[in-house]
Amino acid sequence: MCRRLRACSEIVATVLSLDPTRISSLRRSCEFLEKLDLTVNFVDLDHFKDSIEHLRPLIHFKELFLMGNPCMEWPHAKDFVIATLPQLERLDGQDITRTERIKASQGMQHMLADLETKGKEAAATKRAKELEELVSRSLHPPPLCRS
Repeated sequence: MCRRLRACSEIVATVLSLDPTRISSLRRSCEFLEKLDLTVNFVDLDHFKDSIEHLRPLIHFKELFLMGNPCMEWPHAKDFVIATLPQLERLDGQDITRTERIKASQGMQHMLADLETKGKEAAATKRAKELEELVSRSLHPPPLCRS
């Protein structure tokens, strides 16, 4: 089971780097967080929308690193983050321009519909993989250790 960022609200931090861990989603956020580095983690599309939206209330939040996560393979990932987090100034080490922000906000309705579909597909793929692993383990249990 992947760890989740749970107790962050109790941490007084401005920079949080969690790479490489097994973060799959963000549930809570640090009030004074300015920078979050989730490079090479497991944030996938099934948790992407909720994870990014949990960062929206953070008025001090300015920089996010998501490169190397499955969610970033989605063609609209960068635009979704930019449109959802108006306070964000940098994404994956790149400054966010005014033009990028306008373009991202204009495509939000399309992105939300596509993200819902892709998120369901990602969740179904994960469930199928977990089921396959469970069946494989039950068919091929590890050998018993004899002392």
